[in-house]
Amino acid sequence: MLSSTHNAVFSSFRAVIGVVEQFSLLKAQLGGFVFITLLKWLKWLWRTLLVHMGLKPKNYNSNDFIWDDINNQQQQQTALDYLPGTNQRRGFNWAAAIFWMIALGGPYLIYKAVSKMVANVEESRKWATGDREHYSAKVCFYLKKRTLL
Repeated sequence: MLSSTHNAVFSSFRAVIGVVEQFSLLKAQLGGFVFITLLKWLKWLWRTLLVHMGLKPKNYNSNDFIWDDINNQQQQQTALDYLPGTNQRRGFNWAAAIFWMIALGGPYLIYKAVSKMVANVEESRKWATGDREHYSAKVCFYLKKRTLL
């Protein structure tokens, strides 16, 4: 029963972490697309300005010249670079790390809290054994039980 509970908690935890990971990948892909498009547009604008100012020849801003320059400067990226499992870089498994931090850290924190409570209870009872401050009393009168009948 403990094993099935562990598997259920671990699977649901991994599912939540997987959703978060997919959103971060989507953000990275969209951000990369927008950033590359913006850079290409700025490069085209810069080249057009240089041609209109007369600092570069007219064919400097042609499409063939631009694409040859881009292909030479950047590495070729394909759709396979964005598919999960195709890249060789293996990242740290944060889902498993967080799960084990909770699975081991939770009981440890509970143990520390309970041990402090037990220590407080033991400290409060030390007066009864004479280990802590206590008072001794001297009896002045002995009371005897009387019956009213």
